[in-house]
Amino acid sequence: MARAQVMLMAVALVLMLAAVPRAAVAIDCGHVDRLVRTRLSYVQGGPGPSRQCCGGVQTLHNQAQSKSDRQAACYCLKDLLLMPGAAPRAAVAIDCGHVDSLVRPCLSYVQGGPGPSRQCCGGVQTLHNQAQSKSDRQAACYCLKDIAGRIHNLNKDNARSLAPKCGVDLPYHISLDINCNSV
Repeated sequence: MARAQVMLMAVALVLMLAAVPRAAVAIDCGHVDRLVRTRLSYVQGGPGPSRQCCGGVQTLHNQAQSKSDRQAACYCLKDLLLMPGAAPRAAVAIDCGHVDSLVRPCLSYVQGGPGPSRQCCGGVQTLHNQAQSKSDRQAACYCLKDIAGRIHNLNKDNARSLAPKCGVDLPYHISLDINCNSV
């Protein structure tokens, strides 16, 4: 019975996150933990979901505005729901607002301009140094895909060459088609 409740809760959360969001916030696993984890007795076989649990799920739904926030929330929820008895994991340090501020100086270069600038490479190197865990790398990847998808006149060759030109060695190639689950 508890497994069925886990699956039901997971499906409900994913469907809520896939709906059109209403407010902006950067989502990280620490935030998801705070909103949902302590209220998941239902998933662990307890009685129906509490008002607090539903409130946490609704808050998360309202805050997951961008596609990358919804993807990050789903990634965190997957871990949370598959291991509901596990200790809360550390908060992911990477959120899309942070990523955007780090790579914003690279905009002219990825649109085909000269560069990359020293500020751009500094942001790329900082992001690389901060994204040490798999969940941080995946969160950064989803954010970068979302940001790149909104750039008018994106020069894909410049975007692909950005990390190496900034002295960052990645074991994968950056593209709009990258599977962020594999980074």
